[in-house]
Amino acid sequence: MKTIIALLLIGSAGLLQGCAYPEPAKDEQNDARPAIGVSGAPEGSNLYVDGLAMGATAQYDGEAGVLLVAPTEGEYLEVDQLIAQTDDTDAKWAAKASEYAVAALQKDLESEIRLEYSKASREVRRVAYEKAQRANQITPGAIPDIELRELEFQYKEARLSFENTLHERAITEINLSEKNAEWQRTLALMERHKVLSPIRGIVAEVEKRKGEYVRPGDPVARLVQLDRVRISAKLNPSDYAMDAMVGRNVRITIDIGGSGRTETFEGVIAFADPELDASGRFEVWAEIDVPNENLRDGMQGTMEFI
Repeated sequence: MKTIIALLLIGSAGLLQGCAYPEPAKDEQNDARPAIGVSGAPEGSNLYVDGLAMGATAQYDGEAGVLLVAPTEGEYLEVDQLIAQTDDTDAKWAAKASEYAVAALQKDLESEIRLEYSKASREVRRVAYEKAQRANQITPGAIPDIELRELEFQYKEARLSFENTLHERAITEINLSEKNAEWQRTLALMERHKVLSPIRGIVAEVEKRKGEYVRPGDPVARLVQLDRVRISAKLNPSDYAMDAMVGRNVRITIDIGGSGRTETFEGVIAFADPELDASGRFEVWAEIDVPNENLRDGMQGTMEFI
């Protein structure tokens, strides 16, 4: 079945965020035509259809500070590309200090000097004590009792020193794990000074510029996704079985700029709302990959279930 749809490409625009994910909003329409909404993927964009917000406002989730790097209107972005960054000098020095602490402990563990010294000392004291014992067994009284006790004490002292060295190495290993965790934490804090693009797209609007102070929760930029869109349509349950929508393949044909030239994209229905809206229709979503940047706001198209 082919369904003619007014495909309004309003774009997948969103306020750049740290980790908030938008919830799709309902797009109400009071006539009998299937309603269509276009939203972006992956999640992390604030979407609009006919001026209606299709997602929650996204917010900056980093460390407060002055922007040293800021986005520029019209800038093309790749996924995980740096868009904005606050002053991370303190975080860098904290990370460097943690790195040096980890290196020092690793160097200490790699060194076998203290372990070999205490082991050798224990062996020397053991041999001296056992030699004195054998001498007294052969010739009673050859080694005075006070001297024998002193040799025994020295052997015991060396043995305990060796065991203490092993204990200290075990503690150093624990300290190394602790310092390494602290190092990783400081590296993570450095990343919180950065804003990375969650999508491949373009900067449509800049909210904060270089030199401005930004706090967690402040919007930084509004992005428009270029390579993937989600098409949301509302259908009549008398024409379409609600429980048979998910997984169905669809073909979207777009009229490029009214020139008579069309482009076709294929996708899969990924979601069908189990509830009817006030007009008695239900909503379905299909996501399509867009290999180029030919799609523009207001283009018309058709959707066909295949």
